Amino acid sequence: MQRDHEARESLIQSGAMKQVLIHINPEGPGKYMLQFCMASLLATMVLDDVAMEMVRDRGDAPVLFEACIVLLSSTLDKLHVELDK
Repeated sequence: MQRDHEARESLIQSGAMKQVLIHINPEGPGKYMLQFCMASLLATMVLDDVAMEMVRDRGDAPVLFEACIVLLSSTLDKLHVELDK
């Protein structure tokens, strides 16, 4: 996804981005690794001008923005736990 612009376009055009973003706040083993991967995907999407134009055109920008906020909140929660140690 990070290196393949066409894969990002396909993800957006097919409407599958919402299903991918569901995994932004997982629970259980591997939670932080999955969040790291999702952060990488979000960063790639946001930095791809063509992909972001497609996201806006499809009306998916609020979903993408919400995913970014959820990821940020989770990261800050983890940071607070680590700082309290």
